[in-house]
Amino acid sequence: EQLNDLASYSYIEKIYVSSKSQYQPMLEEATEAIGVADYIDAGTLTGEDIVIGILDLGIADEDHSNFNNIDLTVRNEWYYIETVTEHATTVASIIAKMCPDAKLLSVELSGNAVSEIDWMLDRNVNIINMSFGEKNPTGNYNSESAYVDYIVNTYKVTIISSSGNEGLDTGYITNPALGYNVITVGAGNSDNYYAVNFSSYKVNNGPDKPNIVAPGLNIEITPFGILNGSSLSSPIVASCVALLMEERT
Repeated sequence: EQLNDLASYSYIEKIYVSSKSQYQPMLEEATEAIGVADYIDAGTLTGEDIVIGILDLGIADEDHSNFNNIDLTVRNEWYYIETVTEHATTVASIIAKMCPDAKLLSVELSGNAVSEIDWMLDRNVNIINMSFGEKNPTGNYNSESAYVDYIVNTYKVTIISSSGNEGLDTGYITNPALGYNVITVGAGNSDNYYAVNFSSYKVNNGPDKPNIVAPGLNIEITPFGILNGSSLSSPIVASCVALLMEERT
């Protein structure tokens, strides 16, 4: 329908449709803003030998074209029906673009995160991205954040979490992003170093957060359109951590 509408204009002579999945320039601008675009474009750092877990409220679509030639393992248990979500697929797509040679693990959160994180630890996960948070945050450190603090301290994995998008409402950072051992990422603009107005920033009881901001405004990934949120900022930082691990290993 969109192509037919486009073709109706007299000045359109020909339309080419590519079947290859492409990442739009706004993600490229984000990687340029944080200083890793040259490494990604040159292929000097690709996330090789780094295992990145994606804990989300659903699982990534392993059949999506964004994961062609990507080492992606999705948890799919017989006793629990996992749900493929656009959100998890988008988060995984960002990491796949920035770290094409990393091994990705996608698992859906059900209740507390114990079995999900155990599943990733059994697969030698190095980094876990958490682009989710509680529904009604109060800015108070709770058992979710305490558990991920325990995981980081015990197993020496790096956990990255989005701060939440409550900046225009309560402003409160969500759990598990209140973990003392968690790298909490707020959403920023690619043009400067500041958090955007919807990015969460308030804490009642717990450590000062966020720790860092990364691009989370007008990020476009085919075929999901233009998206905003700290959920996008978090996998960008997780990918940067993976590239640093690869460089220093």
